[in-house]
Amino acid sequence: MRPSHEQSELALSRELAGVLSELSDWGRSCPQPELLHAASAGVLQEDESREIKRHLSRCGFCNSLFIDLEQLDDDDIHDISLMRIRSLIDAGLAAH
Repeated sequence: MRPSHEQSELALSRELAGVLSELSDWGRSCPQPELLHAASAGVLQEDESREIKRHLSRCGFCNSLFIDLEQLDDDDIHDISLMRIRSLIDAGLAAH
């Protein structure tokens, strides 16, 4: 049975979170994959988007990941998924 788009997203997100966690041990402060995904989907607020763009200009790893996520986003993300991404970001920002 083929995994759903949402299951694939979750698996990718978990895998990427592990990779980014390893990189942060090297002294990097990369955004979470969910935030990069939201930026690639164009659902971030302007100030959040600016921060991501600033980070992407300095981090080749995240820039490469961002490009890959943009290509994945060529497969339509439904409005419900966009709202889910936005709510996860808002919840994460509120926790900080």
